[in-house]
Amino acid sequence: TQYGEFVRDLHSLSQMRILELWGLDVLTGLKNKRAMLVDMAQELERVARHGRAFSLALLQIDHYPQILKSLGREPAEAIVKDITRLVRASLRSFDGAYYIGNGEFVLS
Repeated sequence: TQYGEFVRDLHSLSQMRILELWGLDVLTGLKNKRAMLVDMAQELERVARHGRAFSLALLQIDHYPQILKSLGREPAEAIVKDITRLVRASLRSFDGAYYIGNGEFVLS
């Protein structure tokens, strides 16, 4: 039984690592910080070539560290997932959304 659980846990960790390497945040399904840095570098190159501006917005869940500490990991993650659904609902097809951790999102 323990070996089976170990294999399942290892498989789950492997899947999470693959998602992270592909630039996806495991919790939210949004792009992660690594993908954001790549995308922002491309946007800055585009700005340098064409001179068109782009916008960045930082979305932060107020008092997230305290929420995490007082409510625990699962309720705090549920809040992050709820915010993610709201973010997704408000995005246009060409907008970018990134979860960079600790209750913080970047939108472009």
